[in-house]
Amino acid sequence: MGWLIALIIAIMHLKKARKDNQVALKYEIKKNIQINAFKEINKAIYKLSCGLSNISTIFLSLLGDYKLHENYPSLLSFEKNQILKEIRDKNIILLDKYTDFLLAIESNEISVIEFDHFRKYIQFRIEDFKEAVKSFEKYFEKLELDTLKGEEIFSDFKSRCDKICELGNTIQGYLYDYRILLMNYILGSGEIFDELVPERKPRDPNYKTLNEIVDKKEVKKEEEKRIQDAIKKK
Repeated sequence: MGWLIALIIAIMHLKKARKDNQVALKYEIKKNIQINAFKEINKAIYKLSCGLSNISTIFLSLLGDYKLHENYPSLLSFEKNQILKEIRDKNIILLDKYTDFLLAIESNEISVIEFDHFRKYIQFRIEDFKEAVKSFEKYFEKLELDTLKGEEIFSDFKSRCDKICELGNTIQGYLYDYRILLMNYILGSGEIFDELVPERKPRDPNYKTLNEIVDKKEVKKEEEKRIQDAIKKK
């Protein structure tokens, strides 16, 4: 009788060990998929951030370039067609990086589905950035450069450039925040490393991090509104 009890206990131990091994194997597979997903998304974030920086730099430089041209026209040219071409060329590159960013997330969606509302919020802000650049192109095409000598017109010109620069910088901050959120979720909190990477702390209290500003319900509302607006435009 004793041998039967010992056999039953041994079988129970074997079943438990087998179950534990299956759980461990499942965890290992899941973690490898998540790490590979983070690597791919992280690269896409970096490239998109660089694309935003490159086009924002154009608008950051426009004001100084114009003033320098106004005072020293022989030293620096300020040609409308050349400026528009540079904006459009950099914008094409940005759109490629933006597409790569979305594809990187979509192809690894199961690994980062918990953060989908953050992705959508960033996507909405990039759409706003694209519209701002498009609006500036239309404005700049019609602008007579000589009129920039007027204080009011130059102030409007400056305001448009500043808006694009600020929006680009804000999105770059959100991309950094998104990267940290994914990193801590996949690699931190004892998953791989015990410590967490600190969140970004904007110097200006008027600026918020992605985690501070994004609300799931509000993102859902904005998504629905954008869908309705897109339908009305058709």
